Amino acid sequence: MLSSGFRLLRGKATLPPHHRRRTLADWKGLQDFLRVCDCSRLVVIDDDPTGCQTMHNVDVLLEHSVATLQSQLQQDDKPFFILTNSRSLTEPQAASITRTVMENLFKAKQQAQYPKQLRIVSRSDSTLRGHFAAEVNSIKASTLGSEYDGVVFCPAFFEGNRYTIDNFHYLMDRHELVPVSETPFANDPHFGFTTSHLPTYLQHKDKALVDRSVVCVSLEDLRGDRAVDIVINKLLGTPKDGVVVVNGKLKRHTLYTIHHTPYTIYHTATKYSDLVTFTKGLVAAEKGKGKGEGGGRRFLIRSAASILPPLCGIPPLPPLTKDQLSPMVSSRHGGGGGGVG
Repeated sequence: MLSSGFRLLRGKATLPPHHRRRTLADWKGLQDFLRVCDCSRLVVIDDDPTGCQTMHNVDVLLEHSVATLQSQLQQDDKPFFILTNSRSLTEPQAASITRTVMENLFKAKQQAQYPKQLRIVSRSDSTLRGHFAAEVNSIKASTLGSEYDGVVFCPAFFEGNRYTIDNFHYLMDRHELVPVSETPFANDPHFGFTTSHLPTYLQHKDKALVDRSVVCVSLEDLRGDRAVDIVINKLLGTPKDGVVVVNGKLKRHTLYTIHHTPYTIYHTATKYSDLVTFTKGLVAAEKGKGKGEGGGRRFLIRSAASILPPLCGIPPLPPLTKDQLSPMVSSRHGGGGGGVG
């Protein structure tokens, strides 16, 4: 069943116009908020080369020596990616390379005398493949990772038609929302899974998690006048070492089917607005604002690519046009390829 934040109508309906002005206002408000409230720098440990596709004007490091990381920290305060390609490795290898990255990042931060906190994102697959427990636990076991009180899990990837609704994760295929556990991705020989219900999925992947360890931020939580306060209180109330599941809403399409039943899904908000709201609540919770015990709480992010622009306050750009690409790509030489992760 879909959340009550959606209006479900049999058959077709006319969608409201795209509120571009409100979209720009949301991003401007987020940028102003982050400028005042967030003093951290985003570092994305990426298990696959596709993670940076929702971002622009960021560096992607192909190796992670202390010298390289120190140089990167000393350049500026922009977000940057560290590509490990660990999704192609075994679980022990993925854990090992993640530990090495975190150790080198700590040494580089010390040697550069870099004053800001680092916000670590473990970027992985939007179809739930990847070494979730091995990589997350390796980060949390590190010196820098010991600062984290829990994990935020957000696999939504709007550009790739991957959405989380009522804590179930879906892939849209030709206007049909298919539970990701019913797609070929779930049969991956290394990362197979049998459920699209994210709390259950997480407990299967990390046996240390129990029911009370998984807190869900619903679409209803992310809307309304008190949405940011609700997010703050849920984060502050998350048990130590718990996981917070973040729901991600749909793009603005007309007719969908879920389990072969046709519905029109109607909502006036823009696709990133829920993650913008969540980001504000996350940063505020780290500052200890709102009601909760024990002051501020810090969270490691395990996600697909769509939460990265809000975390940085960088609105995603539309795909490049042919004219924009032509100066960068020779028409005679070279080739191209694409991927969605």
